[in-house]
Amino acid sequence: MTLRPETQALLVIGGWGVNAAMLGPVVAQWPGTVQFVSLNDDLLVPSRTVAEAAQRLVRQYPEPRVWLGWSQGAQVAMAAADIPGTPVQKVVTLAGFPRFVAGDHWPTGMAPETFKAFRGGMAADPNRTWRRFQQLLVHGVAREHSAAARRELGRWLAEGPVANSEHLAQSLDWLAREDQRTLWRNLDQPTLHLLAESDALVRPWSEDLALPERATVKIIPGMSHWPTAAKAAQCGRMLGAFAVDENAFEKTPMAENL
Repeated sequence: MTLRPETQALLVIGGWGVNAAMLGPVVAQWPGTVQFVSLNDDLLVPSRTVAEAAQRLVRQYPEPRVWLGWSQGAQVAMAAADIPGTPVQKVVTLAGFPRFVAGDHWPTGMAPETFKAFRGGMAADPNRTWRRFQQLLVHGVAREHSAAARRELGRWLAEGPVANSEHLAQSLDWLAREDQRTLWRNLDQPTLHLLAESDALVRPWSEDLALPERATVKIIPGMSHWPTAAKAAQCGRMLGAFAVDENAFEKTPMAENL
């Protein structure tokens, strides 16, 4: 189905513990309205699972037909697209993953021992551990751009987490448990998965998961987990092209160049 972005609202779901508005540069050229949803206390308190969070958002945002999920937000967006009667017609995941922690036939996730250490750090010193985790968002940025990326990230880190430590731990549990590989292999709606070649959290997984015909994977060279500057603009252009025509890209996990 072809959508006209100028008549469409876009829903943007953020990643773990941070403001979804960090994706502002990605959607700056979206010609319709943009609504940002953070995984904050308001969403986490009434939601016990990713599926419940997705159900709540589908009820709260019945208009947007295109959903963009970044990082953990990708799992929420994909779950929303799988709900019977969902308004979601197209999904774009940005540095997303069907499973965050490596495990059974899934080598691309975070190592279980690393994740265990991270959870221990959250229990001992939540704010410090949150900051350390978020600093990984720009690891992998090219050296000539890394200082600017760190400065930009610093502005968001200064805001602090969008959820309290209890609810950060709750959504961290989601990262530990959620395994959407079956969902990602079988979703009917057109999907565009934009993966970051230089992702310091989860490396590109396109060779480890067979996707349906209506799914497209693109690996963005030199992009970190959080796209900044030119990479953010590139993702925005691909989002817009996909919204207009789901067949705008070849169905291959080829790397995209600027």
